[in-house]
Amino acid sequence: MNEQKTNQLFVFKRVKSNGEIDKFELAKRVVVKDMPIFTKVCMNYHFKNSTSKEKDTIIFCKIDEIFEMNFMTEQCLTRYKFATHLRR
Repeated sequence: MNEQKTNQLFVFKRVKSNGEIDKFELAKRVVVKDMPIFTKVCMNYHFKNSTSKEKDTIIFCKIDEIFEMNFMTEQCLTRYKFATHLRR
């Protein structure tokens, strides 16, 4: 009832430096407020393992499906639809 809608997704990547503290830089900013698939999305997410060195896909879950989004191309793909909606 009091859900706050997700507006943007900021993806940072770690930049290693010689002998200094690791730094982070913005890799991509994605505006998700107008994407219908991002309604009632759990903000616990995982990066998809890939064979390439750079990760570019995040896996999200909703009460009715699991989907992934390539944040570089902003393409979403449904991976699994639940037969019965999750309750929590």
